[in-house]
Amino acid sequence: MYGKNNIPQVFKWEEAIPRFSHCKKSLIKSRLFQQGYLELTRRICTYYLKDRNCNMLKTDLWNEGVEYDRDILTEASKIRIKKRLFAMDVSPKICSLAKKRLNNRVEVEIVCASLTNPPFKNQSFDFILDISTIDHLPAEKTNLVIKGYRSVLKDWGALLLIFDSGLNFAMEMYHRFYLRKIYPEWTLVPSKMRTLLQILGFDILEEYSSYLVGLMGGTHSRLPIIGRFLDTRIGIIRSLIRKIELSKWSKHLCFIAPQYAIIAKKREYGK
Repeated sequence: MYGKNNIPQVFKWEEAIPRFSHCKKSLIKSRLFQQGYLELTRRICTYYLKDRNCNMLKTDLWNEGVEYDRDILTEASKIRIKKRLFAMDVSPKICSLAKKRLNNRVEVEIVCASLTNPPFKNQSFDFILDISTIDHLPAEKTNLVIKGYRSVLKDWGALLLIFDSGLNFAMEMYHRFYLRKIYPEWTLVPSKMRTLLQILGFDILEEYSSYLVGLMGGTHSRLPIIGRFLDTRIGIIRSLIRKIELSKWSKHLCFIAPQYAIIAKKREYGK
């Protein structure tokens, strides 16, 4: 009945919804989470996709349907490039929750499907956002997922890949002894992911240690003054993210960062 690390062989994400939808929310932590990913998304749209009519795919809808204080799609829809938004999730329930909530807020086409079998035509998308989706599958599935991304991306299309970092010892222990007893989630090693992307036909454009500023979110319960300060100063949060997480040297902080971000582009066939 149970597979590796006590995770059920057939895991239904619906089982995790009550645990997260009813838990106490941290507005500060959620803003830090959301803003970091949005800054990376804006960067790609500004530097790599500004002259394209962009079909953008987000690979899960957990934040839009369940922990919606971390909604990425609504904010991404405001980025000023020509775009059509698509999203997918393996859970019919999460797709339904996201569709209901996003109705009349964001124009997005939602599909219920698995990362290992995306139901899209080849070269359908200019931009894929995988924001900690790939690390919910065991490492042996990573190759299959990346091949699927390459297939549905257009030539020179962009991929934003964010995953929990296996170089952070505390994060690795947190996964082994706590997270994987709740739902499937694994850490990945940045150097191995970089190599795999290159082998499977991607060029690496940029790399960053991610969610470093988000570590501040965990202090608000013990130091309320930090929470009150950040809650009213979203501009400061954005500035910190730009100066720390989007700096040239941020990737060298991978041993303390909870997550790692890789921006890659698909090579043309034959190159």
